[in-house]
Amino acid sequence: MFLGQHTRIFLIGNNLGEKCIVERVFGAASELGFKTRKVAILNERGEPSWPEKFNIAEIEKERESYRRVGQIDSWMRERMCEATSAETRVFNRDDFIRYSSLYLNNVIKGCNLFLTVDPASSKNPGACYRAIVVNAVSEDNRWIICDIPYGRWQSNVFIDRLFESVIRWTPYQEFHRRIPVGIEKGHFKQILEPFIYKEMQRRNVFFDIVPIEHAGIGSKLERVKMLSPRFKAKTIMLPESASWLAELETELMGVTIDGFKSLYTDLVDALAMQFQIAKPPVKGSISQDREHNVVEEVTGYNALTGTYAR
Repeated sequence: MFLGQHTRIFLIGNNLGEKCIVERVFGAASELGFKTRKVAILNERGEPSWPEKFNIAEIEKERESYRRVGQIDSWMRERMCEATSAETRVFNRDDFIRYSSLYLNNVIKGCNLFLTVDPASSKNPGACYRAIVVNAVSEDNRWIICDIPYGRWQSNVFIDRLFESVIRWTPYQEFHRRIPVGIEKGHFKQILEPFIYKEMQRRNVFFDIVPIEHAGIGSKLERVKMLSPRFKAKTIMLPESASWLAELETELMGVTIDGFKSLYTDLVDALAMQFQIAKPPVKGSISQDREHNVVEEVTGYNALTGTYAR
């Protein structure tokens, strides 16, 4: 209890976990009569809170160093003033299975490829990211996450990034089938879809747009939580290193049973969209070698060597 009617208590401290004094005061601020404030290294707009001391490049470099040693949750606690305990955290970093990018060609051979897009409509500083998840699904229904380009792109840049992803990963698609691209239904999709089809004709690059419907599936939190059983079953594989891993793991480690602790959630949301389109390849009645021969005879394309017959 306060010692006097006009006494005020100032409590300043580092976040040492969900059960530390600072976190407990934050959780019961109204009952205790405290006004609370957190000063994270990044503000709500994603900008440095103390730019004279830390620039964004230094912050991202530090976060990546924490990720490499498996301590993203420590970085979130120390730098973002957000603590998650093992009891409330939805994802466990021990469930993150890695593959070497050096063997990517072999890892995703024979897989079906799918792209899902979180098309955040604002490019303002601090706005949500636009993210593109490239997922290769194996015969045993493993998700091999190949790439997740993301950024606060203008619409024309977003379209460029989308086509760049399709062009880059189409050669890995069996028999050069069109890559399905899932885009969330909404105002942004309605506006951009006609431009995307025009760009397909202009660039001579074609893919199938699949509308993603979130209605009836639950809140964003519930959709993202659906990834947890897959991670626990070790059926989602991530590369050993990539420029987007720090952001993805920050978002994953910030998911709790009650909400999101990370600043952004766009990469995990785009990853969760894969549930609506990702399907493993189904072998036909003929052998794989015979399938390659049939494709070569009909189209002149050799799927094993990646060349066309002249």
